[in-house]
Amino acid sequence: MPMSPRLLRPRASGTAVHPEVVDWAARVTTNGGSVSTNTLAAASAFCASIDAAGIRDRFARLNLFCGSNLAACRTPLYRATSLAGTQLGNTIDTNVGPFVDADYVETGGSGGLKGNGSGKYLSTGLLVGGAMPAGIGHMSVYAASAQSAGSGNFRYQLGAGGQIYLFARDGGTTAGLAWVSGPAAVFTSVADITGHLVGTNNASNAREYFRNGTSIGSNSATTSAPSSASEFMVFGRSNQANVLFDGRMAAYSIGEPMTASQATAYYTAMQAFQTALGRNV
Repeated sequence: MPMSPRLLRPRASGTAVHPEVVDWAARVTTNGGSVSTNTLAAASAFCASIDAAGIRDRFARLNLFCGSNLAACRTPLYRATSLAGTQLGNTIDTNVGPFVDADYVETGGSGGLKGNGSGKYLSTGLLVGGAMPAGIGHMSVYAASAQSAGSGNFRYQLGAGGQIYLFARDGGTTAGLAWVSGPAAVFTSVADITGHLVGTNNASNAREYFRNGTSIGSNSATTSAPSSASEFMVFGRSNQANVLFDGRMAAYSIGEPMTASQATAYYTAMQAFQTALGRNV
């Protein structure tokens, strides 16, 4: 007699593992990592919340920076706008610098991946044209710690070339979102922002910047579409060593634009995940 499919279904803490987490965990194993029962449950709850909010199609790439080691941390959960969709970008975030095992901690108050501001970044292989075919979209990071004090230069958390990026000024009071050119940026006067940061460009003249589900800035200047050939990088917007973020990061995402209610729903799901791993800010 064949075994019941129910008996074959992976489970975490007594609950069935979400299909996208099953797929992710298999890729983590292929990359030389593993996933704990607690992380499986937290990631499954995250995916279920994203599905329930109806925003799964907003994500071309999303990485929760979790799992047993650096290779697991660099394995993205989502690589398309659906599990069955065309997979985009690198199968694992390319380690440039490189980051070392000591830069990554999965859980607790020091959880996440720590940048150094001078050479370490991740290359996604994802192009603007793949993630945002219409030239509009969102970028997001979960900054578990701030950019350190320094000369007051802009430091880039996530971006594509000189085109679009999330940034924080080191030792200063400015952070925000830029889309194609300076006049089209959203600047906020909040010192070294941490938490869940979402920058979205919903039209050529509609940019908005959210922190922890709440809008903290917008800009309606008209701008052109970014170059479709620019590649997204994490902890920077290019390979220039003097613009890299040195804070601790606990997630990022790239994809289609979000409304205010979608950004709030995304924050709710993300914060629950970070809390489950004990690394919320």
